Order: sequence, then C-alpha cells, then structure tokens
Amino acid sequence: RRQMLAENPGNPDYSQMCEHVKAYWAMMLIRAGKLEEAMRLSQEAADIAEQLLKDAPNVAEYRRRAAHDFSILGRVLFALSRTGDAESAMRREIEIREMSAAEGVGPRTLHRELASAHYSLGILLETTGRPAEAAPQFRRAIEILDTQSARQPDSTSVKRDLGWMLATCPAGQFRDPARAVQLLRQAL
Repeated sequence: RRQMLAENPGNPDYSQMCEHVKAYWAMMLIRAGKLEEAMRLSQEAADIAEQLLKDAPNVAEYRRRAAHDFSILGRVLFALSRTGDAESAMRREIEIREMSAAEGVGPRTLHRELASAHYSLGILLETTGRPAEAAPQFRRAIEILDTQSARQPDSTSVKRDLGWMLATCPAGQFRDPARAVQLLRQAL
C-alpha cells in the first residue's frame, strides 16, 4: 500500500495520510514550543485538507479533518500574535463545522467542537479590543452547549464545557457563576 501511495501522490489516500502526519506533527511542535514550525506544518495540513474537501465536499471525514486542521492553525497563529490570519482560520473552522452540523454529519463531539470554535474566536475578538464582535461568538457557543445539554442531559463533557464557559468567559455579561458551579458539580 505504501508503494502504491508513493507512486500516486494525487491519490486521496496519499493526500489524507500526508495531512494527518503534518497535523499531528504540528501539534507535537506546539507542545515543544516550536510555534513557527508548527504554523508552517499546520498551514500545509490545512491546505491539503482544503483541497480534499474541494475535490470531495460530501466526505464527512474530509470535513472533520479540515475543521481540525483550521482549529490547530488558528490557535498557533493566535499564539504567534498573527491575529488577522488566526481569525480567518478560526472562521473557516466554524464554517466547516456549521456545514456538518446543519447536515447532521459529523462525530459525536461535533457540537462541542463547534461551541469551542465559537468561544475561541470570541476570545480572539475580545483580546483584540472588539467586544461587540466577540459577544455573538460567546452567545453562540453557550447556546450550542445549552442545546446539547438538553439533548444529552447525562453528558458530563457538555456540562463541563458549558460550566467552564459560564465561569471564565472574558465577557462578563455571559458569566453565570452559580450555574457554572452547579454544572461543574454535576459533571463530577
């Protein structure tokens, strides 16, 4: 199989394998504090995933991988203070995850990942002095998790994520300490 893939670099399996390796290597570099290198690899992974998505837009796995790659890229760019590029990557992640959610296609964690993407974009916008733009992102993240909490009342991960957002949101109007404590206790 490796020889077949190596001889056919246009093969989607080969492209997906390269994307996986680059994305996971980028995550390891982030942990090692090598952000410039991580940014380069995460951009390459996102580019490959974007091409796979362009070639086969209905393949759920390609969407999931592309969203994941843009998530990594957005966070590493933000860490490098490249906020404009980070914002673009985060918005692309949200766009991809929203498409999957609208079609009901994606992993079980899709809604939590979508909420996290909105929350991360909200933090970027709040941090860069744009609280009016951040507010809808925080609101959407909380709405998604509220909906998921109602659909999955026994999900400790949804309660934990929602509790964390309600406890730590940088925009005070979205904080609800009493509810956060209640949710976090239920998640234990």
